[in-house]
Amino acid sequence: MKRPTLNYFVSETYGGNSPDPTRATVDADVHLETDLSVMEEALRHGDSQEISLLGGGFPTKINSRGREIALPHHLAGLMESWHDEYSEELKRHGIFNGLFINYAPRDKRFDNGPPFYEVETDSGLRIVTTFPADMLAGIRDHIRTIAEIPNKNNPLYGDQAQFRSRDAHRYLRKEHGYPVHELKDEQAQDVLTKRYYGNGVDGLRIKFVDIYGNIIGEGDDAVAEKLAETARSENKSVQLSINEHTTDAEAALSLNQGSDGAVLVYPNGRNIDVARKWREGEDSTFTTDNSAYRRFEKPIELESGIVITFPDGTSSEDIRCKLKVAAVI
Repeated sequence: MKRPTLNYFVSETYGGNSPDPTRATVDADVHLETDLSVMEEALRHGDSQEISLLGGGFPTKINSRGREIALPHHLAGLMESWHDEYSEELKRHGIFNGLFINYAPRDKRFDNGPPFYEVETDSGLRIVTTFPADMLAGIRDHIRTIAEIPNKNNPLYGDQAQFRSRDAHRYLRKEHGYPVHELKDEQAQDVLTKRYYGNGVDGLRIKFVDIYGNIIGEGDDAVAEKLAETARSENKSVQLSINEHTTDAEAALSLNQGSDGAVLVYPNGRNIDVARKWREGEDSTFTTDNSAYRRFEKPIELESGIVITFPDGTSSEDIRCKLKVAAVI
């Protein structure tokens, strides 16, 4: 198949400004993971007709206005992780999925907005995006090919077009026949590492905040090990700092542990999560208003970091710095 079976278009143009994740109309990652679960069932047990009907021929459109980097960055990670897990089934059926990311702010560095790039991962996921170093930072090691889509002399849109996103998604199709400039070695490395947003963050970078106000931070093996060690000890108390706000919290192994009503910090796969554990009987308004996100005065995703101070006085930054020094030595 030359066209993606499931298409997700993430753009700042599909709705109103929603910088507060807890006020989002749609919980995009839950929708995505549910769709992928349906696809998994079809791949394992369905016939070719059932698989061909997935997606219905039209893309799922997700508004990212107000979270133009963090939301697609998170969704790209979810899609690639799933694609990687089920790559053999996808290959067997000859299908793949596509993710189109549109964020094109006014920028004097570019004559017609920042260029789009065509990307394919080692699991076969196809992505068209601007700012690939930012949007795809979490899956950089999985990128197999990357090509720049030309702004000029492109048959899909004029050199001064203001609505490139209407047509740039066509590059998700394989063997599309439109012009590209393949990037190799140093060129590809430069494009995939030159980040424009979220540089200089102190602490474990906040990657994403879900609709419940739970905070997903970047993972670190040594910090996760220290958290697990603390969670198994008698004294589970830690301090969490995000930006200039500090609160008491409990180290845990999962959200199932810890005291009701407490802010918990725990390893979760490749992430380190911060969440307030609900008490029985609390309604959704109360849990949102008292979520970890609100407790820390609404930290901005990708521009804020988590610092954990453990009972012995060491911090997550101490642990990370020691590892960096050891790596240099």
